[in-house]
Amino acid sequence: MITTSDGRLQDQSERSSSADILIPKLLIRLLTSVLLLLLLREIDRDVILYVNGVVGKWASLDRLFVVYLQMPSLKMLPIVTCLVFIWFNEGKSSDQRSMVGMALLGATVALVVSRLIQNFSSFRPRPMHAEGLGLVLPHSVWEGAFAEWSSFPSDTTALAFALAGGIWLFSKPLGWASLFWSAAFVGFPRIYGGFHYPSDIAAGALLGLSSTLICAHFYSRTELGNRLLTYKEQFPGLFYSFFFVLLFQITTMFDDVRRIRHGAVALLKSAWAVSF
Repeated sequence: MITTSDGRLQDQSERSSSADILIPKLLIRLLTSVLLLLLLREIDRDVILYVNGVVGKWASLDRLFVVYLQMPSLKMLPIVTCLVFIWFNEGKSSDQRSMVGMALLGATVALVVSRLIQNFSSFRPRPMHAEGLGLVLPHSVWEGAFAEWSSFPSDTTALAFALAGGIWLFSKPLGWASLFWSAAFVGFPRIYGGFHYPSDIAAGALLGLSSTLICAHFYSRTELGNRLLTYKEQFPGLFYSFFFVLLFQITTMFDDVRRIRHGAVALLKSAWAVSF
């Protein structure tokens, strides 16, 4: 038995045992989903052409999917708000706060892995740039958007599903709502806009969920959650400042960080060209 910072007794061995049972079952289901993903890639073309059949017919519908639902306040903020609710919810047990930390760790892993796959695997053009598809672009979408970015997998979807998966492990109602939001209002608009194939979205979802489940597995076997709460008690100002910045970056999909990185890379290339 261990005593939490709130003075409550919790049986760590029971929590680890239940996690050991639940998580492998979920991982088996994810592996099954991988097989379905491979089948989905075979019908990518048919699905995206079917969705594209309504693109461009109603400007208001186009703006809904490619403008409004791409805004951080509508895309990621509802999911992040669920995490904040869990953290500050009445009771404030160490379990639920550790779950938030686990979800954030899983989201970070999912985002990093998805970017590594995009950068180092074979390049897959976005559907809007694929030869032979001839997609109609929605209103307000620049035809050169994401031309240099590989399509597989969707890092945006990976991030959303990683967070939603962490929420689901704590609260099934909130979790199902977050998963639905991730699919309908984060993933589907990427297909509608021609930014991703359906298999890109499915792969991003699987990557996000897998990252969170793996992090949950290690969380149940290590003291990471307790260390997180210890830092919060010892350095509350520093902890919540970092917590705020991290949630802001997740909500905005690290957009400022990406721009700074691209600017720094361009600057270094220019300096190299001038020097040599």
